[in-house]
Amino acid sequence: MHQISEKTNNNFPKKLIAIIAILGLLILGIRLILAPVQEVQAGVDIAAWLKFSQISEHIHALSACTFLALSVGAIITRKGSENHKIYGKLGLLALLLGLLSSAILLIDLTIEDPSGVYTSRVMINENNSILFTLLITGSYGGMTGYRWAALPQPKLDLDLVSGGFAILGSIFSIALIPFVVILDPITAGDVGFPLTPFSAGLLLAGESVLLGTFGYNDISGFYGKKASKTERVIKHAYRTMITVGAAFAAIGIVHLGPVFVNYPNLVWLLYFVPPSIIVALTICLKVNYIASAKS
Repeated sequence: MHQISEKTNNNFPKKLIAIIAILGLLILGIRLILAPVQEVQAGVDIAAWLKFSQISEHIHALSACTFLALSVGAIITRKGSENHKIYGKLGLLALLLGLLSSAILLIDLTIEDPSGVYTSRVMINENNSILFTLLITGSYGGMTGYRWAALPQPKLDLDLVSGGFAILGSIFSIALIPFVVILDPITAGDVGFPLTPFSAGLLLAGESVLLGTFGYNDISGFYGKKASKTERVIKHAYRTMITVGAAFAAIGIVHLGPVFVNYPNLVWLLYFVPPSIIVALTICLKVNYIASAKS
């Protein structure tokens, strides 16, 4: 009885930190979503502000392309090999740079939107909220993908944090759907990020399902049986491929957006086809890995 009480006391600070981290994310998300878009005050050097935003955008795009290329290298090399690890570590660095630059870009857009493609400030907030959910998805995939590759323990308190993070992202995504589809349907002729109510709803629904599923898996796995080596590898692959799919879709949207923006009824394909390809590839990799592990 004393040992159980002592173990509970030892875990209490870690769980408290996890709760504080999740609540902090909740507050940050609400602030980003509900904060009014502010005009740049008179006297601010608009040219310098735009240049700073463009630099962040270019860094983000180059990081995403680099991450995708390194991911391909990791996929085609033997799992657990030295080359696979090198590709993975370099890919993680590229991902961190991409996430950091995208966060800076999101803050820039929250302060001022220079594109002029949105008909209302509500739509600007909706657009920024969608970008925020994408940032959550990419962060979760990278963080947990690395966890299951680099940290061999079958259970960590970090799994509770990541599970809560994912569940929270799922809730944000599903809560946005009524706003962008029904209450104030979002439409944008932005060639770099074209949106229609259907494509926005499809994107948010997909994110919500993915994050909710993986978040539940993190939490239930923490309280369930210990994950085997094969299960840990699969967890690593699935979570990493979330971010690969997001990068693949983002690159496709940026480069094919100028074409699809002229065909609003087909814009949803930009958000559906790339992730579907990655899902099919991930399933194939899982089947091949399980078959090789048994042989």
